[in-house]
Amino acid sequence: MHAGARLVTHAKGLLHAKAVLSPDKSLYMLSPCETRSWFVISLLEDIFVEYVGLVTLELFASGYRHLQILGSNQYPTETWRLLGEIESNSTSNYELFDVGSRCQRLAEECWVRFLKIRVLSHHRMEDNSFCALTRFQVFGATATNYIAKERTAEDRRDRRVDPSLLDIARWHEEMRQNCANCMVQQNDEIQGKANNANTKGLC
Repeated sequence: MHAGARLVTHAKGLLHAKAVLSPDKSLYMLSPCETRSWFVISLLEDIFVEYVGLVTLELFASGYRHLQILGSNQYPTETWRLLGEIESNSTSNYELFDVGSRCQRLAEECWVRFLKIRVLSHHRMEDNSFCALTRFQVFGATATNYIAKERTAEDRRDRRVDPSLLDIARWHEEMRQNCANCMVQQNDEIQGKANNANTKGLC
C-alpha cells in the first residue's frame, strides 16, 4: 500500500516542505545543506512500514545523503522509535529502501501513524549550498493487509502439517520431475566418463 500522508510540522529554514508529498514533480523541498533539517508527516491510518522511497529530480541542488526514519503512534511525542537509517545514491533519481526486514524482527515497533525524517548529512556536489528533495514516499501494510498476509503464511504452514490431496499430488509431481532431472544429469555424467575412457583407450 502506498500510504496517503499530510505534513504535520518541519524544521525552521525548510522551504516548501509540503512539496515532498505532492505528485507534482516540478516542486521540491529545499534547505541549506549545512542545516540538519527534519519534518514530520502523518499517515491516514496506522501502517506496518515496509519501504520508504526518495525521489530527487532537482538538477541545481545537492541531495540529502543520510536520513534517519523514526516512527510513533502519536504526536506530539518525546519518544520516537528508530525504524531505520538510509543512505541515498547521489546519481539516482528514484530510490526505494527496505525497512521491513528490520521491522519483521521488531514488529511491534513498526506499526506507526507518524513519521519523523531527520537529515544527517548531504552529498557535496559542485559546491551547492542548498539541498533538495522532490518527494518522500512511504509503503506498508494496513492492519487488514497485514492480517491477510499472516493468515496466508499460516495457511501455507498448516498445509505442510495437514496437507490436502491436491497438495500431496503437487508434491509428488515436483518430486517426480526432480528425480527425472537427476536421472538425466547422471546419464550425462556416465556418458561423459565413457567417452573419456574411450578417448584414453585410443591414445
